[in-house]
Amino acid sequence: MNNEKLTFWAWFLFVAIVGGFLGYVAKNKRPSTRKELLRGLAIGVLISMFAAYLTFKIAFFFFGNEDVSVAIAGVAAWMGADAFLTLEKWVTTIFNTKKEG
Repeated sequence: MNNEKLTFWAWFLFVAIVGGFLGYVAKNKRPSTRKELLRGLAIGVLISMFAAYLTFKIAFFFFGNEDVSVAIAGVAAWMGADAFLTLEKWVTTIFNTKKEG
């Protein structure tokens, strides 16, 4: 793997982790113990990183631009699992509209 790709993936991981952390902090109430905080944060960040990776791949397929795809993936990391639910509603609406029309 060349240095440019390594830099790109390091930047992508940074954006996904920061987005996951911000999404977790913004959406969750204060945990009662430090262990709950660390476990919830770890799970939230991992889910957000997964959402960011999937969103990156989909965005890159459509746009073909890594910079735009990373920006979209950062938003998906911030949204976390909510991104999947929003995407599901959007796709369902599109298919229902095509069936009716």
